[in-house]
Amino acid sequence: MDLRLLCLLLVPLVTSRSAQSNPELTGHLKHIVRSANIGGYTFATLHAVDTNTNDGTAQTKRDIEAHASGSLSDKQSFSLHLASGERLRMSLKRRSIDTSGGTMTEITEDGRREVTRLQARGCFFSGPLDNGEGFASLAMCDGRLMGSVNTAKRYYEVHALPEGADKRSADDVTRVLVTWQDAAHAQEGMLAGDETMKRQILDKLEMHENDGIETPHDGSDDGQKRSISERTVTIEIANYLDSHYINGIKDKLNLTTTSQITDLMLNKWSAVANIFGDDQFIGWNITLKLVALEIWRINPSWYVTNASDSMFYRMDTICNGTKSLPYDQVTLHTGWPITHNGIGGLAWIGGVCMSRWHCIVILGGANTNYFTELHEFGHSLGLEHEVQMSHCASDTDPVRGFMQGKPPHFRGCYRQVLNATFTYSWKYCLHIIDNNNTVKEF
Repeated sequence: MDLRLLCLLLVPLVTSRSAQSNPELTGHLKHIVRSANIGGYTFATLHAVDTNTNDGTAQTKRDIEAHASGSLSDKQSFSLHLASGERLRMSLKRRSIDTSGGTMTEITEDGRREVTRLQARGCFFSGPLDNGEGFASLAMCDGRLMGSVNTAKRYYEVHALPEGADKRSADDVTRVLVTWQDAAHAQEGMLAGDETMKRQILDKLEMHENDGIETPHDGSDDGQKRSISERTVTIEIANYLDSHYINGIKDKLNLTTTSQITDLMLNKWSAVANIFGDDQFIGWNITLKLVALEIWRINPSWYVTNASDSMFYRMDTICNGTKSLPYDQVTLHTGWPITHNGIGGLAWIGGVCMSRWHCIVILGGANTNYFTELHEFGHSLGLEHEVQMSHCASDTDPVRGFMQGKPPHFRGCYRQVLNATFTYSWKYCLHIIDNNNTVKEF
């Protein structure tokens, strides 16, 4: 679609003043349009819904701040009202990924390493759409609204408007920009983009396991018993954001501060943790714990990149560079320039706990969605695409799940794979807490 046409279409959606008279808003919208492969966009407002009367109240900045500060009940109904007339109603619950004991490290532009405690604020909310056909994840931090809503038909992304472009008081209704992409288009790109690499990686992983490079380990020499019978696991995650990714979200999402970048990551991982948090259905009590977040304004000397890099090369580089660190799973967020061949994410299938293969790489910088993180994290836990898992064909659940590029639905057929992953002898790390080089039995 012609960018000039997009800018013209935006004008009637801006209330109280036109985009042409607001250079900052116009510039922000151009960045979003230019950076994302979107199918459409509009403005929207968030409404809190009274479940008894179904009446909705448009939310102000003050309302959003109140939700984040703790006035929100255990679960509350919201509706995202799009200017196009569409309504996305959802039941959200406060859910933050566990960050206890975690660290946040920032490499500044002058090369200094600054280490602070990583703390997840209570401003992350996620839950299903009321029609049962999607899932929402919203960050309500500092009176701003950001996140995503995935449905069977569309993937929506919610972008906060720049403060300088939307000068409203705390009691005025908060507006956001919503972009969307057809779900079918997004699914085709995801599944076609990583299919071949996944097969190659699976073959290589099996080869290295057979060669004994990563020796199966039952944890016996740690002097600790594994608590498999309790069906409880903790997956400790380290998340690295390289300078390519940081530059991407600065240019395309206007996210620049350490707090904004941290909130973006915590919102993504909180949504993933929520998907894996239904212990009654999954059969395991799974805790995702973000033990390390690193923001690289400039890349460290050992992490050398160039425009001809493949996704596999950067994943291999981060795995090599962190293999001595006691993490169960490592995620790298990277950005352009890169040779990606349409691949949005890559993972070693079943690589969790294996220090040389426990990595995934996410190519981004232009989205607030969490779906690629969820999909690739599933690969790391051993899940393949549904068409590659023969037992999924006989699953009576008619709704396909996140391993087939569908909305974040956890299918029952995934349980068989997770049961195997969590009981493999070389997955002992999931049954201990060892991010501080200590071993503790559950």
